[in-house]
Amino acid sequence: MQTPVLYKITITPEAHPFVLRELHRMNINHASLFPGLDGLALSLTTVSKIAATTVPANRTPDYEFEQVRF
Repeated sequence: MQTPVLYKITITPEAHPFVLRELHRMNINHASLFPGLDGLALSLTTVSKIAATTVPANRTPDYEFEQVRF
């Protein structure tokens, strides 16, 4: 039996808008994680941050994800 491994993902501050946009596209946001008015309000705040930040469509990500198998 293999021992579980814990990975730390470090995201640069410059990648923050891109990561927010990608998480929102995957429906991972405050509204889906915390149903109710509080989650909706926080989700709308995040959507406004995404809209206020211009991220070029052809930009390469500043991060890489590793596949983790347990």
